[in-house]
Amino acid sequence: MATNPSTVITQPSGQLSGLARQLVLNHLLDETAALKALEQSQRDKIPLVSYLVENKLVRDKDIARLAARSFNLPLFDVNALEIDKAVVQLADEKLL
Repeated sequence: MATNPSTVITQPSGQLSGLARQLVLNHLLDETAALKALEQSQRDKIPLVSYLVENKLVRDKDIARLAARSFNLPLFDVNALEIDKAVVQLADEKLL
């Protein structure tokens, strides 16, 4: 049986797993960039997410949405929350 190449979804190579693989599968990063980012983050000894965001390869919001979907968890945008200044003043400074 012949397969139409235009309908085949290419899977990332076996070198990618976890978040890097999900980023590629969700078209947030191409496989080559994902492999390079993974290697460089390991060389720099920093988390992959930090490397991706600091180097503007993937937006932090996109990573958060992907993680929330992957773990079937709600995503809360803290920027949408308005905090009363009087409440903040009541909090111990050590907690802030």
